[in-house]
Amino acid sequence: MNKMDKNELHQKIIKKLSLQGINFLNVDPEKSCRVKNEYHLYDKEGTLLFKYKLNNLSLNKTNSSPSLAGCLILIPLAPGILLFIAFISAIFIPAIESTKTKITISKTKEVLINRIKECLDSNNQKGSSNFTDASSLINSDDFKLEQNKDSSCFQAKAIPKNDNYTWFQIEYNLETGKFSKSCGDVSKQGCNEGNTW
Repeated sequence: MNKMDKNELHQKIIKKLSLQGINFLNVDPEKSCRVKNEYHLYDKEGTLLFKYKLNNLSLNKTNSSPSLAGCLILIPLAPGILLFIAFISAIFIPAIESTKTKITISKTKEVLINRIKECLDSNNQKGSSNFTDASSLINSDDFKLEQNKDSSCFQAKAIPKNDNYTWFQIEYNLETGKFSKSCGDVSKQGCNEGNTW
């Protein structure tokens, strides 16, 4: 598959998913790739966001001149088709919700990382590292941004607004130059073993 074919395939899949209400703002087309009969969508950090079955692309081809025979065949099959749609929905809808959760967490983590970068810039240029010196904010119905007791922008915490998520925190030690990324509940998505992310 040449570069143009890969780009066309990538765009087709993004378009199909957007029609289903799934939008990937931080998907990386260079890291995304075809794996056997699936197309894997990755974000810029290399996190797998979604697996799309390539045979779904051919299912939506329509015949430009539908025949009456095709309509007659569908009438007795309608209950079976409805059952099939219900079955597929039971499998696919949780996958969509899981993907939306991954995207929300990924965006939230990205804001926390960007705040550290902005804080470093502010500290280098103005010698100031107040919480307000970092301008990135969490624009989400699921998380809110919380500052630490010292009001330093070298630490920020994303607090969940509901039980679907856990908290995520980032801290940068200016003296050692090391990051600390912690989270609250390893049973929740985005929080790894050892309460890190």
